[in-house]
Amino acid sequence: MNVTSTVHGEPCEPVLQPLWQYMKAGQEEILLSPYLLASFGFLTHVLLCAPFLVLDALGSVCERVQGWRIAAGSGPPPPLRRWYDCFWRLLFKYLTTILPATAVVQMLRSPNLPDLAPSCWQLFVEVFACFLLFDTLFYIWHIMMHRVPWLYRNIHQLHHQHQIPFALAAQDASSPELLSQLLLALGCASVVGCHPMSEALFHLLNSWLAVEDHCGYDLPWGLHRLLPCLGGAPYHQAHHSLYSWNYAPYFTHWDRLFGTYYATVMDSRTENIHQLHHQHQIPFALAAQDASSPELLSQLLLALGCAWVVGCHPMSEALFHLLNSWLAVEDHCGYDLSWGLHRLLPCLGGAPYHQAHHSLYSWNYAPYFTHWDRLFGTYYATVMDSRTE
Repeated sequence: MNVTSTVHGEPCEPVLQPLWQYMKAGQEEILLSPYLLASFGFLTHVLLCAPFLVLDALGSVCERVQGWRIAAGSGPPPPLRRWYDCFWRLLFKYLTTILPATAVVQMLRSPNLPDLAPSCWQLFVEVFACFLLFDTLFYIWHIMMHRVPWLYRNIHQLHHQHQIPFALAAQDASSPELLSQLLLALGCASVVGCHPMSEALFHLLNSWLAVEDHCGYDLPWGLHRLLPCLGGAPYHQAHHSLYSWNYAPYFTHWDRLFGTYYATVMDSRTENIHQLHHQHQIPFALAAQDASSPELLSQLLLALGCAWVVGCHPMSEALFHLLNSWLAVEDHCGYDLSWGLHRLLPCLGGAPYHQAHHSLYSWNYAPYFTHWDRLFGTYYATVMDSRTE
């Protein structure tokens, strides 16, 4: 796997081989030290937080930085005193718990340093696999800490003292929780069978994502803006504010699948297309198509594509477009009409169903039928469903 190509029948060294040799040269004792993991974890966390300390300092004087602060009552950046207190709490926990515990774990692991570096593909696959596994295991563990009262009180509650988190607070948790996260990360790297270079990169990126998730800023260069599969700081700050949503640390697929996903009032990645339509918190009939040009065009292309895939007769296609328009108008009309189609066909949501979407944003995504929302846990019923009263 490390051999990427051959020249005259002889294997070529991996591209990363010079870097790996430089890391190993005269430093094997350090790389194999049982204290390296805790030291690396603490130092990288503090260094990665430094840029956000600068942003917090600028936040009180620079309007541009203030504009990056996540809305919904996040308030001003934390004062320097909170950073100072948090730093000493973290240092104490690392020295008294994390350092000795990880030293024992490292001695039991007995890591070795292979001669060859990983190939670039191997590095990517191993790091990505570690993230997927860690995200899954932490999602389960995080839900347990919230749903089991004893675990929440004794392990997780300390981390939730920060309703509006800041970068350094990413690791401001109880010693058992810090240790559990570190053991989860180590376990993922062991299960995947990572090369030491892949494992180091995984721990580095893991620390960066945790810091970014807690930073309190929706930065224009945030990874969640580049990779839609990531939740980012807005996603995790919603967890700190609401407690019962967005349990996964980085990716959003488990929360979406199990109905624990909560979107902010307007997801920053969709504001360029969908925000215009949501100016109508209480919609009316004509507003069914009051959307941005890209969104209107996408809806028309979707409808045309469906008719083309099905192979509709022109008369069938015309009737489909007519009924599609009528259902959109009825969904946005603002009236729970006694002759509404949703009263005749229980599979349809109707105006009450769609108005709940405009009011709550994170529920009832399907346009007409309700089965997908029910299946994926995004269905929200009104207080009294008009069809059952």
